[in-house]
Amino acid sequence: MRSCCSPDGELPTTSGKVFFIGSDLQPHWCTGTAVRSKYRNVVATAGHCLLDTEAPTGPLTKWVFVPGYSEGTAPFGLYVGKQGVVHYDFDDIRDHDRDLAFVNVYRGVVFSSPDVLTDVGLLAENVGGQGVAFNQPLAPTVDVSGYPAGPEPDGSRPYTGETLERSTGSTFAMKVTGLPADRAHRRGLPVHR
Repeated sequence: MRSCCSPDGELPTTSGKVFFIGSDLQPHWCTGTAVRSKYRNVVATAGHCLLDTEAPTGPLTKWVFVPGYSEGTAPFGLYVGKQGVVHYDFDDIRDHDRDLAFVNVYRGVVFSSPDVLTDVGLLAENVGGQGVAFNQPLAPTVDVSGYPAGPEPDGSRPYTGETLERSTGSTFAMKVTGLPADRAHRRGLPVHR
């Protein structure tokens, strides 16, 4: 795993950190990605980063997306979640093969001075958006980004969750029996939230 940077050294603007309050009333985070959409206001993330699976009372609270987040900075503003959707099978039977969510966000804001928020516009107009495709052939390699916290699997180099990290690796199909993960694909090192 290494820091996730484009060839010019800049962090990818479409990736960012999702912050929310869990059923334990504690702050949590996940990784999110701005995606292309008609209204330029959609974030893709994991279903468990939107739907409270620990105490199913509905959506998690105080949900915000911070694209380009690094070391406490919000270079493109904050985008508060407006409404979101998870796959029915994830909501109904907790099928983790369907652990995905899409969230519409409000226009972004930044603090222009203490206690004053300024509108910075639509998400995809500010950071761009990734494409989304389903049921595609398995790619030979994948590049996964996230904000891991804790040590690498070998115990070295702890991560703080404060910077975007990237893991690149080869893929291969695998069959898993006895678990609801019949479409699982393995690649490189895992990225944890």
